[in-house]
Amino acid sequence: MALLKYGSLVVDIKGSINGHTFQGCRGGSCIRTRPISNVVKSRSKPIEVGDNNLVYTNRLHFSTVTKLWGQIQQSDRNSWASLLGIWTFTNKFGDVYNATPYQIFCAFNMLMFILEESLIEVAPLEAAATDPVILFTDYIISGAFTYDINDTVPVGQKQVFFVSQQMTESNALDLARFNKMLTDGVPIVGTYSLKAAILTHFNFNMIVGSVFYIRYWTALPGYPRVQFEQVAKIKVLP
Repeated sequence: MALLKYGSLVVDIKGSINGHTFQGCRGGSCIRTRPISNVVKSRSKPIEVGDNNLVYTNRLHFSTVTKLWGQIQQSDRNSWASLLGIWTFTNKFGDVYNATPYQIFCAFNMLMFILEESLIEVAPLEAAATDPVILFTDYIISGAFTYDINDTVPVGQKQVFFVSQQMTESNALDLARFNKMLTDGVPIVGTYSLKAAILTHFNFNMIVGSVFYIRYWTALPGYPRVQFEQVAKIKVLP
């Protein structure tokens, strides 16, 4: 669906109509036409969770969240109005807007699925997460594969590792297809191994000379409005 932004005239348009995508280009706006494709669409789609943050999640999860909204008490629904003006969203034009209590409820609980937490019926109190400095080593088949946590984070903050397929080093990041590998609590400052998790993820088939990407994502389950993310390129070495 395309979105129109009106001034005295139409001043911008973003989105798609019948295979035609309206987007920003160097000269202003342009239209790109998508070729006809016979590719079966994935059951995962991006869900906006506030201020330019998009997460890819299963449509079945979204159905579960919307059904829960219909089951909770009206007083619980009203509690989500306390986050109006705090948990904001950003549209395709970059404009910040206030969502409805329902939208905030859905955004919050979609994040609960990613963090592998129970769904929440009553709006939480605002809390601050920390953006930790994370450093990954390259993957050494005959050695180790570790990451360093260099900052202390609030108690309960969780981390999620999304891993791409193995690719040749010349492949760009935008060709990476990420799948969730691991979710757990952010540990204390130190060095931690990911080798066993990576081996299992790739079914013990590590290709020397290839690369893969790790998308590290972290948020505070009690109030996940703010999420921090970084991407690391990992080389597979002998």
